[in-house]
Amino acid sequence: GGVEVGLWCVLGYVTQAIGMDMTSPAKGAFIQSLCMVVCPIANGFAGKKVPPQVWAAVVLALMGTGVLEGLGSQILSGQATSIEAGDPWML
Repeated sequence: GGVEVGLWCVLGYVTQAIGMDMTSPAKGAFIQSLCMVVCPIANGFAGKKVPPQVWAAVVLALMGTGVLEGLGSQILSGQATSIEAGDPWML
């Protein structure tokens, strides 16, 4: 019950802390904000039908979050397309 949930939370916090130390702040914030689109993506991979409107919303959410997090300048300079050592830890 509660102990298992607590252990998963601790694991999440620890891996986030490791990742934040090894990636840029803008990329770290962007990766962390991906939690808003996890459910539709997971449902899509699980074979469940996801309406086209939801996929459009996922794309808009990702683009909007990228703009808000300041990834536009990093995309133009090529920095956002590279995977840094901390990126996988942030997931």
